[in-house]
Amino acid sequence: MKGNVMKSMKKIVLAVFMLFCLSTTLLLSSCVENINNERERAIARMEQIMPMVRDKDKEALKLLFSEQALNNADNIDADIDAMFEFLQGDIVAWTFDDIGASSQAYKHGKQSLRINSAYKVATNDETYCFFVVDDNLDKISPWNEGLYMLEVMTWADSEIIDVAWQDRGHAGVAITVVNTGEEE
Repeated sequence: MKGNVMKSMKKIVLAVFMLFCLSTTLLLSSCVENINNERERAIARMEQIMPMVRDKDKEALKLLFSEQALNNADNIDADIDAMFEFLQGDIVAWTFDDIGASSQAYKHGKQSLRINSAYKVATNDETYCFFVVDDNLDKISPWNEGLYMLEVMTWADSEIIDVAWQDRGHAGVAITVVNTGEEE
């Protein structure tokens, strides 16, 4: 009898362990799927942005920004013009660099997804970092859906900046220049 109880206990422990392993695998695979989906969404957004920047198409670029971002931006037209002026040379390539922290929310069965991503953009004169804050999906507050911030800085500045984007960013287009205190 004691042997049968031990066999039954072993079967139960084995079943619980297998169930734990299966649930852990499913959880981890869903996390990887979400990361891949966010990466794909971020790259798709940049594929929309780059031709507009390359062609200096201010009106088309503004259409990518959310209603909320346009309302909160200080002067989106002047900021886009300043970005076009800041970018030196012709864009020759861009690559995905990183997904920063992203956030999802669910409310009354509706979803929102904010993706923060960075890209390395090369021109024939300089290399830049484009940091994008994209409310890629927002069924909770549809006026938020679209770009919130497009920040541009030289790649060299992106490697030394020590201020979080939340502290330096704002709605619309931002050009960030790191002041090293050295004279040029």
